[in-house]
Amino acid sequence: MRHVLLLLIGIVIGTLGAISLNNAISQRNPVPRAVMVMMAYHQGQLQQSIRRGRCSAEAVVPELELMDSVALSIPPVFQGFDQGFAQATLRLQQAIRQAATHPAASCQAWQAPLAAVKEACDACHRQYR
Repeated sequence: MRHVLLLLIGIVIGTLGAISLNNAISQRNPVPRAVMVMMAYHQGQLQQSIRRGRCSAEAVVPELELMDSVALSIPPVFQGFDQGFAQATLRLQQAIRQAATHPAASCQAWQAPLAAVKEACDACHRQYR
């Protein structure tokens, strides 16, 4: 009986320790994930604008500018990556700025610049995710 009680106490203590360890691991720096969530949010907003036919520069460029602002925070947030990561980040920023500084006249015309932005995101994720 005594051995069973000690075994149960050991299991309870081990479970509590595992839960504490899991919580400590999951509370790592949330900023990298937050940056990616914000990029995905703004990209989703752009896609919704295009689908709804709101394709004026006044509707699209502010979202691109917000994406550019978030993209600027990628290098300092994801420190420790190689030069290739820095180059991928630079390509993303260039694609965003290219789209923002050369606004398209129609929804159809926005497809290519926004596809370039999406491809820059996807290229980095394929290599570094």
